Amino acid sequence: MKKKLIILVAVILAVLIAAGIYSLYMGSRRNFSRQAAKPSLKFSIVDCDKELKDIDPKGYPPKEILKINWPDEKHLVVDAYVKGSCTGMEIDGDYQIRENDILNIQFRKKGGNIFSNCVCTNRVIFEIKDLTPRDYKVILEELK
Repeated sequence: MKKKLIILVAVILAVLIAAGIYSLYMGSRRNFSRQAAKPSLKFSIVDCDKELKDIDPKGYPPKEILKINWPDEKHLVVDAYVKGSCTGMEIDGDYQIRENDILNIQFRKKGGNIFSNCVCTNRVIFEIKDLTPRDYKVILEELK
């Protein structure tokens, strides 16, 4: 009788341990699948945007944020302008989230004819998806 009781207790313990392990495994899988996606950037540019004709391409400031918009809960759009050469200049965009909720929107100008007198205003659009909504302080920075 004692042997049967010991076997019964061992089986119950084994079932409880197996259930606990299974529960931990499934819980960690659920948490893994719920992790937030890394924010992704879609950067676009409108070369010498005609809609920005009221901005003097040779005047000050050389860059500025025009509008910040949250079209939906995790999608931020920053619309800005960058002045530069009309001849063959390329602009790349990136971003960084810094401490104290500072969102640093970055661009780098490449190429272009430095001897050209042609200067224009380029619209740059930074779309960041899967961004945790916060009251960010947005800064536009040129990388050299």
